[in-house]
Amino acid sequence: MQAKPCQRSGILDEPVEDLAQVLGRRTSTECSEIPVGVAHGAGKHVHRIVQGIDLTASQNQLLLGDANISFPAARHVVPLTTHLAAVPPGPTGWFGLGQRMPAPATEPLPARSRCNWFCHDKTLVMRPRLSVHQTRCMAIDLPAPATGFSSDNSAGTHPLVLEALARANAGHALAYGNDPFTAAARLAFDELFGRHVETLFVWNGTGGNVLALATLQRPGGAVVCTDSAHLHVDETGAPERVVGTKLLTVPHANGKLLPHHIASHAAALGVIHHAQPCTVSITQATEYGTVYSPAEIATICDEAHRHGMKVHLDGARIANAACALGGSVEALRSFTVEAGVDVVTFGGTKNGMMYGEAVVFLDPALAAGAQYLRKQVTQLPSKMRYVAAQFSVCLQDGLWLRTAAHSNAMAARLYEALADIQSLAIDAPEANSLYPTLAPAEAAALQAWAYFYPWDAASNRYRWMTAWDTTPEDVDRFAAGVRSAAGRA
Repeated sequence: MQAKPCQRSGILDEPVEDLAQVLGRRTSTECSEIPVGVAHGAGKHVHRIVQGIDLTASQNQLLLGDANISFPAARHVVPLTTHLAAVPPGPTGWFGLGQRMPAPATEPLPARSRCNWFCHDKTLVMRPRLSVHQTRCMAIDLPAPATGFSSDNSAGTHPLVLEALARANAGHALAYGNDPFTAAARLAFDELFGRHVETLFVWNGTGGNVLALATLQRPGGAVVCTDSAHLHVDETGAPERVVGTKLLTVPHANGKLLPHHIASHAAALGVIHHAQPCTVSITQATEYGTVYSPAEIATICDEAHRHGMKVHLDGARIANAACALGGSVEALRSFTVEAGVDVVTFGGTKNGMMYGEAVVFLDPALAAGAQYLRKQVTQLPSKMRYVAAQFSVCLQDGLWLRTAAHSNAMAARLYEALADIQSLAIDAPEANSLYPTLAPAEAAALQAWAYFYPWDAASNRYRWMTAWDTTPEDVDRFAAGVRSAAGRA
């Protein structure tokens, strides 16, 4: 179904009573494409906003759009979030994101505010600047998928994991890992890697990476990683602040680190004025959805070890990588223990668990002192049995591989449904994510309909990600929405 023709272009500055007539509809789902600016009025406020607007109270005006709008001082200026109270009035000026931005009406809107905002899951999200006319005409008038394509972190918890948590919740158990659930999970990791490994359970991925790097750190030490690595881009400087290490970033090759990157930094070894590279960190699958082959990782490990460095593997999506390389325990071992990796941050949260990751020292000798560091970096769960019980059920009977394989399969299905649209410039997924190129109008309409994250603003690339609970129907609905937007761009 195509969107209704835009009834008017330009900026909407209408009484709320007439807004439904102007838009032609009023439900939160169908109005989710409207770029919301600031609502203001006298004594009333917006009660609820869901992915856009769903007005349940009278309002003097609703200002939508991104052109230069001036208005006199209002009694209330309402930030655009869910369930709001009015905030104190301000003098005449520009308003954006519920905040006063002083500027004479003759001046253009401040650059920081030259965008549209909409509410997604109670969170304000900025998107590229579009006019009401553009956005209205780009509206996706199709049923949205039941599950999203923003991240596998958005997925719920697998029912079998919930059952395991309920079993672990029965009665009392000693704290800090001195319980039978933790002992069983540690044994499961020994069996998974086919040797004795030292496994420490932690709260989350950032904490796991910090613990692994802290354990491998040496005086003056540094970590070689790509400029797209999660520990560099998405951990708020945690390795630098908590570990006290320096990250030596290198340009990624479609997410990957290459052996010559290690050699280039090895020249600093022994020079007292330079940080000393002691660890190489790679991500499997990478932040761009690519997967290292076992041979690629083995070459990296050989080069690192040749210079006395250790290798850390950030495995937030290690299960997806294992499925991409064969979907077996043998596939996992081929790019970890057999390739020469020293420490793995083994992900669970993105693969059906509620929370929790594991730091696995494939060489147990490297874990000396790690239990104390885990406490220092605030990653020692007192009720560790809840993390351990989740891993036990995931590793039992290959559940961790089945969930990841399904996620990968749904990404492949999405690719097959959209590969013929050349403007998207998508490659066949190696794991569970795709990285399309979208025009701003396409992206804005699609994000308002079914939100997903921008990935590389400079090239208009975005990320679509599937999860263990993505259904074929979700994929087909999302693909239909993408095709609808692409056909009207």
